[in-house]
Amino acid sequence: MCLEAVLAPVSLLLLLGCFTQIPAAQGLSCGGHFADSCLECPQGNGAAWCNGECMWNALTVSCVDSAVDCGASGPSDAATCDDCGSTAEVCQGECSFNSIDNTCRPEFSNDVRTASVHLSYTVPEAISEPAWWFQRIQSVSSSSATYFCGVGNSYGYGGIQQVDGDSTSNPPNGKVIFSIWDGGCDQDVEPDCDPSLLAATLICGTGVTCTDFGGEGTGRKSYFSTDQVPVVGQEYFMAVHAEPAASDRVEMTGFFYSQGTGWRLLSKIDTNRSGKNWYLGGLYSFVEQWTEGNTLEPRDSLYGPSWISGETIDWQQVTRAQYDYGTPENHEHVNGYYNAEGNNVGIATGGDIEPVATQYQVFNYNEEAELPAALVDFSGRIECLVGATTAEAIDSCFSAAIEEEEEEDDSCLSDSDCPVSSDPYCGYHCLESQCAMWCEDAAPPTNEEEEEEEEGLEESHNGNSASSSLKSNALPTLSGLFLALFNLR
Repeated sequence: MCLEAVLAPVSLLLLLGCFTQIPAAQGLSCGGHFADSCLECPQGNGAAWCNGECMWNALTVSCVDSAVDCGASGPSDAATCDDCGSTAEVCQGECSFNSIDNTCRPEFSNDVRTASVHLSYTVPEAISEPAWWFQRIQSVSSSSATYFCGVGNSYGYGGIQQVDGDSTSNPPNGKVIFSIWDGGCDQDVEPDCDPSLLAATLICGTGVTCTDFGGEGTGRKSYFSTDQVPVVGQEYFMAVHAEPAASDRVEMTGFFYSQGTGWRLLSKIDTNRSGKNWYLGGLYSFVEQWTEGNTLEPRDSLYGPSWISGETIDWQQVTRAQYDYGTPENHEHVNGYYNAEGNNVGIATGGDIEPVATQYQVFNYNEEAELPAALVDFSGRIECLVGATTAEAIDSCFSAAIEEEEEEDDSCLSDSDCPVSSDPYCGYHCLESQCAMWCEDAAPPTNEEEEEEEEGLEESHNGNSASSSLKSNALPTLSGLFLALFNLR
């Protein structure tokens, strides 16, 4: 018929109409013609032009993808698995029934996304206005399109990503990212937002890309690509700082640390508060698969323990995290768990993950005896960081050596810590592998005093049958003896 139309004197419009019936290299079948999507099939002709791979939805008066297969007992016109019903009998075929929450979702496969899993944290009561948050991230398993978010809050979020590849990718194609939303206007919905409501990048880190983002809200993001993340088993640290600014705005700064990169600035971004408090709130982490692919491979990460401080540095450990997972996607393979070995909480999704934890289950961290070394290092640089106004200045803060404070101690050290030296100017007085620290106002002992002390120590050993006990338990007594001798000089 089309060939006849070509040979006959017909209009160009009719000729083009005939050629549209030839299968295109791209697009889907609408029945007698093709289009890029079902929504474009009708071309103003209604249900008659909505066939082939598409079906007409009378409720929405639109052309949509063909109905899903709910199985023999399910409805024949369900547009999604959710429309099949909430029982196992009607949720079959291309769909899978979850008996935990009686939901019908697409069958678990590499063609769908697995559900996101989250942790929400309780801020320590001692911190009324959290300004600093320090977090540890450790990937357990990863694959393509995976986001391990570590420092999510009411203004934005940051973490590490594996962009593509799969669980065997070595090194991974990774990215470190920090994003802050616009404050009160979504540019995807309202392109002409009031500029005062938009986020703005104040400082972009060295070697970092800073740009707009959209799709899940709009705002500003900063990122750099690296094959250093996410390496399974490797520890990463992120820190975020919030500080109030003029005109009802807040400034958010994101930092990242790994053994391979050292400390790096991602960016400093300010945004409108939109009625929220300036300080950090709504703290959370998550593991997300942002698009389908390799869903049958697990995605798993450990978080914490993390630490919170106000503007005046006083780090308090976060000890409580609540687990939850999303339900719009298939959520048959999700879990949360406590890892006693590292004193951290894990969340996992996809692959062969078994759902042991329940929705909204709470996990508690054990209290740590001391700050992690990476946090001690970061804390020593905070005074410099808050005063820096350029990326170069912040880089200098991170490259500078930290002056360690000298600790005063008038007690003996353990044998293993004692300097292996008899030099009286080493700062310790060493006798038979035991030592005592001098007072700051005491001069090094003379040779005559050393001989007296050695005689005193020998008498002490002779007068005590348990000489080994003396070495382990009598160090404070020796320290006092030495100090007394020095003061009598």
